[in-house]
Amino acid sequence: MQRTVTPAPEKKTEEPTLSKDEIAAFLVSDVHRRALEREIRKNRLVRQAVVLGEKEFCVILDADGKRQIKVGPARVFPGPYDSFMTEGSDNRIYYAYELLPQRALWLRFILPISREKLKLRLPRSVELTQEMYYPGDEMILYGVNSFFFPFNEIEVLDPLTGQPHVGNDHSHVFIEAIGIDQKSGIYVRDLATGEARLVRGKLSYLVDPRKEVQITRTVPVDQWNLWIAENEPHKRTSEPVTTPWAISINVPHNTAALATSARGQRLIEGPCVELLEYEESLVKLKLSTGTPKTDVRCLETCFLRTMANRISDVIRVKTSDFVQIDIKVSYRVTFDAEYRETWFNHQNYVGVLCDHLRSIVRSRCRQMSLTELWPKVSTVIRDTLLGERTEEGRKGRLFEENGMHVTEVEVLESEILDADIAQLLERIQRESVSLVIGDQQESEKLRSDKLSHEIGRKRLDLQREMTELEAQIRALTRKLDHTGRLEDLENTNELSHQQVTLEAKREEVRLQAEILRRKMDVLAASERIGLETAAKVDAQRLLHGEEQEYRRILHQMELESIQSRSEAIVAERKAIQPALIEALTALGDKMMLGEVARNMNLVSLFKGKDVATIFGEIIGGTKLGRTISTLLPKAEAEEE
Repeated sequence: MQRTVTPAPEKKTEEPTLSKDEIAAFLVSDVHRRALEREIRKNRLVRQAVVLGEKEFCVILDADGKRQIKVGPARVFPGPYDSFMTEGSDNRIYYAYELLPQRALWLRFILPISREKLKLRLPRSVELTQEMYYPGDEMILYGVNSFFFPFNEIEVLDPLTGQPHVGNDHSHVFIEAIGIDQKSGIYVRDLATGEARLVRGKLSYLVDPRKEVQITRTVPVDQWNLWIAENEPHKRTSEPVTTPWAISINVPHNTAALATSARGQRLIEGPCVELLEYEESLVKLKLSTGTPKTDVRCLETCFLRTMANRISDVIRVKTSDFVQIDIKVSYRVTFDAEYRETWFNHQNYVGVLCDHLRSIVRSRCRQMSLTELWPKVSTVIRDTLLGERTEEGRKGRLFEENGMHVTEVEVLESEILDADIAQLLERIQRESVSLVIGDQQESEKLRSDKLSHEIGRKRLDLQREMTELEAQIRALTRKLDHTGRLEDLENTNELSHQQVTLEAKREEVRLQAEILRRKMDVLAASERIGLETAAKVDAQRLLHGEEQEYRRILHQMELESIQSRSEAIVAERKAIQPALIEALTALGDKMMLGEVARNMNLVSLFKGKDVATIFGEIIGGTKLGRTISTLLPKAEAEEE
């Protein structure tokens, strides 16, 4: 059988339309019937092949309608009774599905297949949970980076319609994962129960079309502007907002919001960014505005400031003598954390606060006269609303029904509405203030005179003390100079005396050593001579008897002579030492007398005494002084 390959694309020609009568007449004619049979036989003999690339496949249908999928690269020839599926193809060619980790395909089984066979046909790393898959089972193919070619046992479903997908238009066939950041979320509805739930970031979420579907939420204009635009003004709108993302609420610092739903309520405390559940909405507050506070124009908000609230109001009171006074006050309000579950109990907590405090203040002021109330308006208001001051401060006023705690009240201004009474009271106060100011001026003048007198007296005392101190310093300076000079003289004399004494001691030690050395020499010589003499006497006792006696006598004389000389030398040395000490002492006295003579006039000038007295004080106690003292009586006697 001859096969012809024609790679050229098929040309579609417009087929003529025939009526039923014409078709019937055409089939009755034998000529036309035989021509048609020849054309059909020709078409069965001549078939066009399909050339497939690496990422392409084609689908062949046999005479019974069974599919056969051929994957490239290949050259595919159809059988005599086969035909190519061309729906949505590119000249009978289909492209493989390109899978990414963020993409998924929705597959449905149309024929039974075992786990082992399925694992060979799916991309690697795909987890299979069943041993056998039957027609009607579905699976999601995701988390792989590969190309997917369909096979006979499965079909690809469109995630939007749920119908089988055929063709090369892959723009809507993939299920794309939704990247959700840390401040965002999406809503999904469970197809089995119909329950809508919130999926929070941060993650990449893949919506499984078998079980759930992503839904949007439409927020009315007023709610959107209250929930979102109040803290993010650039998002303010004039039309309803439909968003596929979860509603994100930005709650500022020291602020709270209450989210409610069919399940209950939950308190959101800032600073934070909170996502609302699908059915949740925020509770709206309507707060009184103006000064004094009224409900004519209420401020609508969903956010309750829990710390450092400042609320101003004007309280009109009437005293016991029927004088009306407008008092402008400012409250500092904080919501106690122990009562956080009751914070939103009052829709208009400002109105409740102002009405209650006005009633308390009016009741208290109604019991007081104008002259009693006016001088201490601020103290009365604060004591009435906050309690009297103690060591621990004022306790404030707590509203247990919603945890509202008034911690401070400031009286900004007070005004008497009756002009005549206001002028009269103002004149009286002005006169009183004038008198007080005059008294204060006199008191200040008297205090200034006393202070000036006290300062003058202290200045004189300081001058006197300074003069005395300078005199003491001069006297002390003179005394120190004199003491220093005396100490220098004494140190000089003592040093000279010590030097002389030390020199004498050194000379005495030297002489004693010399005497001892000579004595040792004499003893050694005497011993040596004695031995020699004994030897000679023993040898020549008989011959030199007289000579021995002579020498003994001579030797005795020599010893006496040596001993006499030694004693004379010792006596001479001992005589020298006292004389030397006397000479050195005389030398020191002479030097001291010279120094005294040179400085006597200056010393007498400083001390205010005569020269003899000062001289006596200087040399008193010394040897020279004692000598002069012994001579003075004699001199005085001679003068008499």
